[in-house]
Order: sequence, then structure tokens, then C-alpha cells
Amino acid sequence: MRRHNSFIAGFTRMPPGSVKKAEGKYQREDCIMAGQVINIDDVPVGKITGREIRDIYNKENTGQAGLSLRVTDVMPGETTYPAHIHRENEEIIFILSGTGDIKIGDTVFPLKPNDAIFIPGGKSHLIRNTGDDAMRMVCTFSTCDMAADLESDDSLDF
Repeated sequence: MRRHNSFIAGFTRMPPGSVKKAEGKYQREDCIMAGQVINIDDVPVGKITGREIRDIYNKENTGQAGLSLRVTDVMPGETTYPAHIHRENEEIIFILSGTGDIKIGDTVFPLKPNDAIFIPGGKSHLIRNTGDDAMRMVCTFSTCDMAADLESDDSLDF
């Protein structure tokens, strides 16, 4: 196992003390205040192997240590290599559109719209898109610092 930083490499994240709404768009300034609405179209897109991510709420833009929210689009025919583990944090994934599979440990679960799956901390997992369209997922984590306990697991594959 190795620490996995490629999830945040290769794209620009909002810096600490990040956004504020002005003229209908978010500007980089103070941290998000409670109740502030962010539209997904205003969030920078990050590209990671087989997917695009949008970190809606995270440590950088909330200044908090609790929950985070990410929207992930797994591209058609792609797998979210490498498999990975969140050592101490839980993850919940909700499928908005598309179809695919998730492998958690040795078990494969099919995924379709309106499915939700809970991934306990310490469980290696990997997702693949089996459909012809992007599979859009909403992912929430029990931390705002998703990279803090993230490790690759090159041993897991479909």
C-alpha cells in the first residue's frame, strides 16, 4: 500500500479560505458560510484516471474537518484505478445516472441509478462503468480532508 495523492494532483483546487458568491458566480475569498449554495457548474473539474471529479464541499472551501461532498463522473468503459482505501473514514456513494460495478474487498456489487452503497473505513474498493454513458455518483466522506488517510491498493482488480 502507498499513500495516493494522484486524486488531487493535476488540477487546481480552491485554496483555503476559498469562495464567496458575487454576481451569481463564486469568487475565491472567504470560506463558505453555513447555508451557502454552490452550483455544480461553478465548481472546477478535476481529471483522475477514468473519471472527472468536482469537490463541492471539502476542507479547503469550508474550513471544517467534518463531512465532504464530491460528484464523480466515471467515463464509459473506464475503471477508477487504482483501487484505494480510506483508512479511517467512511464513504457513501449514491448513483445518479449510468450503470457499473463496485468491488469492495472480494465482493462485486452491481450499480444503477438510485442505488446507494456504504463503504466502511479500511475497505479497499474499485469502481467500473459498464454502460455507454458516464456514470454520475455523489460521494460523501466522513472527513473534509479526503487525501489524509487515502492509500492505493494495487492488488484489487475486477
